[in-house]
This record gives sequence, structure tokens and C-alpha cells, in this order.
Amino acid sequence: MARSGGRIRADVVHRRITAMGFAGGERATRRAVAAVKKSWRAGQRRVFRPWLPEPGLWMPARVR
Repeated sequence: MARSGGRIRADVVHRRITAMGFAGGERATRRAVAAVKKSWRAGQRRVFRPWLPEPGLWMPARVR
């Protein structure tokens, strides 16, 4: 997932794992890929934090 940037498709994954010997269906692969993509995206999200200034630190010394 990290190498593709979260853009790997489930049908491509299914072709690769069936070549390795996976006997499950395509629907199971689609569900698994969707779950992995969802968790990967949650870890890649930007976190917005509010700006909380500390009193006295942001004002220039001459203005006080």
C-alpha cells in the first residue's frame, strides 16, 4: 500500500495472489483491499491543531 501510495486496485491484487496460490474469491479480495486502504488512509491524514498562543510569547518586546 505504501509503495503505490494507496492506489493499488483490488483486481490487480487478486490476479497477483491467485498466481501465488490463493483460492478465495474476488469479492473477498475486494473487501480486504478496501479495509487495508481505509486504515492506510487514516494514518496518512493531516492533523489540524488549533493555534493556542501562550500569553506574552507572541507579542514583540517593544509593544509591551
